[in-house]
Amino acid sequence: MEASRHLFIVGAGFSFNAGLPLASNFTEALLDPKAKLTPGYTSHTLNEVIRAFIDDAFGNGVAVPAIDWPELEDVFTTIDLAANTGHHLGPKYPASTLRTIRRSLIVRFMRMLRTAYDDGARRKSAEWQLLQDLLGSVDLGSGAFLSLNWDTVIESGLARLQRVTSIDYACGALPAKIERSGIQVRRVAPSATMARILKPHGSINWMYCDCCSRMYWFAHEAIEKVASRLFKDSDKAVVKALTGIEMRNAFTSSPCPECKAEALGTRFATFSYRKALEFPMHIATWREAERQLREAEDWIFIGYSLPPADYEFKFLLKRVQLSRTKPPRITLVTSGGPASPTAKAYRKFFGASAIRDSDMFVNGLNLASLDHLRKVRALT
Repeated sequence: MEASRHLFIVGAGFSFNAGLPLASNFTEALLDPKAKLTPGYTSHTLNEVIRAFIDDAFGNGVAVPAIDWPELEDVFTTIDLAANTGHHLGPKYPASTLRTIRRSLIVRFMRMLRTAYDDGARRKSAEWQLLQDLLGSVDLGSGAFLSLNWDTVIESGLARLQRVTSIDYACGALPAKIERSGIQVRRVAPSATMARILKPHGSINWMYCDCCSRMYWFAHEAIEKVASRLFKDSDKAVVKALTGIEMRNAFTSSPCPECKAEALGTRFATFSYRKALEFPMHIATWREAERQLREAEDWIFIGYSLPPADYEFKFLLKRVQLSRTKPPRITLVTSGGPASPTAKAYRKFFGASAIRDSDMFVNGLNLASLDHLRKVRALT
């Protein structure tokens, strides 16, 4: 991956423009009664699995209303610390069951994010239009994205608006497709339009082989198919034991197209305070993220709030900032006004003199911030 002049560093607020929920609203989005999830079908069943666990583990066996659910960081951290060390979480939840619950959460997130994106694309709000303007005019030759999100808002927008069919994720991920016969690596023409996207926390359109350590990436349209291949037969038995529900929709596992092992899954750095970042693709992505941060002229933050749970990434930002002989020009696009917690956090973290007032846009993505990005030549 070539070094980029303009590095877009984006968080949940960036994808919010496309209709996706902020991280703080994920629980509400999962349990939204307006979604009218059909009993017996996949998303409804996954919600029942998740509810059963929350009621048992955090409600002492009493139903917990959505407004009183624990923070997702607490849920994932509790699951991960137990499951990754082979421990039970109470007599009802051995490590194997906890891993099924974790997969249930991830598959539900994947389906929810895909649905939210499609709903946003149908509504075409003013914020959605502004995001399309950005993605349609970003200079792919001099710019790259560093996304802390799992969603495929960037990929889908660039494919539609700039006909991007090749993506360099800087982790060796191979382009693939899902056919009736299984997963196949697909060929990309050398002349294809390519985008550079770093995703140090993983992505919902990736699959990883636990046998040969190969990574595969899929088009946005295939996310439902990717999600349907994450459950195993043993997971269905756990679902029935926890909820009494026989899963109606079949989950079909696929072997790795290279080594043929039945070992494909996902590797997200979830909301957990103890993110799993030791896998090969995460290590490669973080290494490239450091290089891009070190060499980019512009750090353009859009919709990223410097959350405490991202302490590894914040440490990387601070370490690179202090090691550069020439500081980057930092642009901040956020919401909430000049007195917002995010605006204050950036001043405190990078230093008040590191971000000029003229480079701070505290009313979200709008015509003024897009005009600024064109002036610094990050957009064409």
